[in-house]
Formats: sequence, C-alpha cells, structure tokens
Amino acid sequence: PQSLREMKLGFIGWGAMAQAVSLGILSADLTESSSMMATDVVPESLKGAAREGLKTSTSNKEMVEWADMVVMAVKPQVSDRVLEDIRDVWAPGKVMVSICAGVTIDT
Repeated sequence: PQSLREMKLGFIGWGAMAQAVSLGILSADLTESSSMMATDVVPESLKGAAREGLKTSTSNKEMVEWADMVVMAVKPQVSDRVLEDIRDVWAPGKVMVSICAGVTIDT
C-alpha cells in the first residue's frame, strides 16, 4: 500500500470533523497541504481550507477524480445525494473513508 504522503487526500465537506482530521494530518507532518483538497457548500469553509494551504473545489466530482482517498464528512441526511453525485466518477483503487455520524455501509 501507498503511504499517506504518496496519496492525494480529498475531503467532501470541510466542517469541524474534517478540519480536525486534515489539520491533524498536517500537524503530524504525514503529508503536504498541496496533496489535500476540500469541497464544501459553505464558502467560508472553503476559504478556511485555502488559508491552510489545501486545494479547494465546489465540485465533488472534480475532487473525487483528483483524489486517491476520499473522506466523506457531510451531514448524514445528504450522504446519499453526495454518493449519487460521485458515483459515475468513482474508480477502482480509490479508498473511501466515512466520518458521517450514524451512517453505516448498510445505510
């Protein structure tokens, strides 16, 4: 397996949980901010991500195509819509990590 430093890491949603994870990864020097991208529907969240050096996008599809590993960090009630949105650009070999509260694989 690749190390995190060799991967491009994307965050769908850059709220408190995604910020804690991404900034923790940067703080631990596990990768560079230029190897991370965030998407969010809240413009202020994207501005914050950009201030931390992350790439940003308003397109989940664009981010998924770019990333090797995708962290799903959205509110549970929108996770189905997001998955449907990215379905056609998902590729074998990509890794999805969900930190959506209460959302299981069976959900």
